[in-house]
Formats: sequence, C-alpha cells, structure tokens
Amino acid sequence: MPLSRSGLCAVLAAGSAIPMYGASREAIAAYPDQPIKIVVGFAAGSGSDILTRLLGKEMAKDFGQAVIVENRTGSASNIAARDAAQSKGDGYTLLLATRPNVIHRSVYGTFRYNLQEDFRPIGLVARIPTVLLTGRRTELKSVDELLRRAREAPEAIKCATPPAGTTGHLIWRLFQMKTSVSLLQVPYRSPDAAFGDLIGGRVDSLFSPIAVANPYLQSGSVRALAVFSRERLSIAPEIPTIRELGLPADLEVDTWYGLVAPEGTPPAVIEKLNKSLNTVLSMPSLQEALLQRGFVPASQPNTAASFGDLIASESAMWGALIEKWGTAASLH
Repeated sequence: MPLSRSGLCAVLAAGSAIPMYGASREAIAAYPDQPIKIVVGFAAGSGSDILTRLLGKEMAKDFGQAVIVENRTGSASNIAARDAAQSKGDGYTLLLATRPNVIHRSVYGTFRYNLQEDFRPIGLVARIPTVLLTGRRTELKSVDELLRRAREAPEAIKCATPPAGTTGHLIWRLFQMKTSVSLLQVPYRSPDAAFGDLIGGRVDSLFSPIAVANPYLQSGSVRALAVFSRERLSIAPEIPTIRELGLPADLEVDTWYGLVAPEGTPPAVIEKLNKSLNTVLSMPSLQEALLQRGFVPASQPNTAASFGDLIASESAMWGALIEKWGTAASLH
C-alpha cells in the first residue's frame, strides 16, 4: 500500500535520526576502545616505518590504547592503500599516505582506489627534504660538475631511482626537465640495494629523502651535493640548497606523510584523531626525535581540511606533469 505524504515524512524523519556512517553515538564517544592499526606501505626499518612507530608510540599514550604498525609492502605503498581502502570506516584502521598514493593512477593505472574519494584526511605528519647524493668513489664533487658531465655525454651519469611514483623517482624526472640534462636511469626496488651500488661506484647519483640518507652521510660513505629545500638542514648544515646553487626553486620537492582513514569514518572520530596527532606532534621530545632523523614535523594549523587541500593540489600538479611527460610507461 503506498505511503501517504505524512507517512513518508514520518519514515524520512525516523531515518534521519539514525547515526551516520553506521556508528552509534556511544561508539563514537567511546573511541578508541580497542587497538588502532596504522598500515604502512613500506618495509620495517624504512623511513616511513620509523616515522609511524615514533608517532604511534606517543598516540598510544595519548589515547590509552595500543597503536599497531602493520607493514604491507609493494608497488610504492599502493598495495597497502588499496587494502586499507577496503577496511571498515570506524577509525581503527588508518593508512600512512604519501605521494605515490595520490598519483598512482597516472603511473600504474591498475589499483582500484582513489585517495581523495576512498579516504578521509586526518592530518599531515611530517615532511622530509630530498638530497642529491653521489658515492665517495665517483669524481663528482658538485652539482655543476654533474651537470657539465651530463651535458657533455648524455646518460653518462648513472642515477639510481626508487620505484615509480615515489618522490625520488619523480624528482629524477623533474631534475632532468628543469636542467636540460639526461641521466641514465638504473631502477631499484629497495634503498639498501641502491645505496650499496652508490657506495660501490656502480651508479653515480641518487635522489633520496634525508631521513634515509643520513646514516650513510654520517658514516662518510656517500656525499651530498645539494638539498632540495628552501633552507639548509639543521642535521646537515654543510649541504647547500638548490637556490644557493642557482637551480630552479620549483625543484624544492620533499617527501610528505600524512594519516588518512577509510571513507565512512565518522567526522567526530576524524576530529579525535587529528587532535591526538597534533597533541603528540607538539611534544618537544617527539619533535627532537623526528628532527634528528631528518623529518620536519607538520606545522600548525594542521587540520584535516588543510591536508585534504594538499592532497588535491598534489594530484593536480603531478597529474599535469605526468601528462606533459607523455605516457605512464615513460616514467619507468
């Protein structure tokens, strides 16, 4: 029997009283009342893993619940993101998102998730400046020398690159475009293998996050030619910035990491997570631990909305560049 107009309004009114996102007010108020899992798309001991474990330790204290780090490697963190996107949106499964998760469709085109549609932003965690490295066995002592040799003999300089879509890989491509040189790409799946060959002299250069490169710099096995940041680094003040060296300012590309939750996570839970994130990032002890490893903690205000804006701008910028470079295959 068809509902009358008044009956239909009553049904709709009753439906509107049902809590959104499938979570009760009591569950949201009690959040978190069980361990939280943060999925990381890189191996244990990687920069992103170290960052997440430092963060998770302090968030666990803040929430009074365990924060578990789950490493799910493969395809520059896109396998982890794809799997996390299928998790329940209740705030108990989070993803440490980074640049490859934004541009994966342009590079890979096979992962069935969309960072902007399938996740809700929580907040930026940290940034890591990029450094251009060479091994101690090479004769390269400066960026000028590298550029000169690369112009005299295109692809004579061998450059180790990480997986497609990572910051080190993208900046290898951007650096060539902005300086009109051609560096021979030598792809690697792991930073350990790339650094091993850089140290051994089998490759000549490598673009790397300072957090990954710092132990090698400290040991003296590699040399940094430039840092791709506006200012010199406090942990390595001897490395000149690209602006000092006369390179284009739009090469100032860093690696960033932020927390996101699967779509459907209630706004009140996102707010709780953002508050905890910013509480622990403001702790002097955590800030010092991050800075010593080359991470730059997110500055305030660090809102879910501002992180969402960063994701949107990254998608637009890199999408346009990849289209300009041609096909996704050309990135590999």
